[in-house]
Amino acid sequence: MADKKVYPNSQLPIRKSSELLPQTFRSVNNDKFLSGVVDPLIQPGALDKLSGYIGRRFGKTYTGTNVYLDTDNTLRSRYQLEPGVTVENNQVVTKFYDYLDLKNIETFFGNKNERDDKTTFQEHYSWNPPIDWDKFLNYREYYWIPGGPPSVAVFGQTQSVQSTYKVNQGIGSSWVLTPDGLTNNPTLTLYRGQTYTFTVNTPSFSISTNIYFVYS
Repeated sequence: MADKKVYPNSQLPIRKSSELLPQTFRSVNNDKFLSGVVDPLIQPGALDKLSGYIGRRFGKTYTGTNVYLDTDNTLRSRYQLEPGVTVENNQVVTKFYDYLDLKNIETFFGNKNERDDKTTFQEHYSWNPPIDWDKFLNYREYYWIPGGPPSVAVFGQTQSVQSTYKVNQGIGSSWVLTPDGLTNNPTLTLYRGQTYTFTVNTPSFSISTNIYFVYS
């Protein structure tokens, strides 16, 4: 069996597709055809070790002594390794935008300036969304209730309530009224629409003119 031919630099064997043919079809014409069409597709790959920088050459850290790998003179070679945006839907990449896409969009909207130091030099910008800044900053002072605050039931007197006072003789010519039962000649506050009953347990009882009627 003859020794297989190898590449002189990598010493990798040269693959011949004609050797896979039956002996009957190993003709000179078939060998030439397969060598020109099929053999280049089945040869083993050869790796070359390269040492150098890739990416743009106009950054702040660039110096003239840096060694960059040879690339074609296009925008793609100038903006290698720039950040991009990937859009995924259910772990499937649907769109991808790189730095060149950003520059093309700027050009479409009328930005003819190709200098990136003028386009992207600003590191801070203001943002004023349509929100309530007090709730955004002092969110700890607010109660976040999705359904709104609960209703509060307020109870008060109705028109059918009837108030009863018991009148007893006090000190001298004064009177004491229960439910207070302690204050002599107390001041009464009467509300319009309510019924008041005075149960008098004294020889005489009169209401002075300093009674105030509150209308609500």
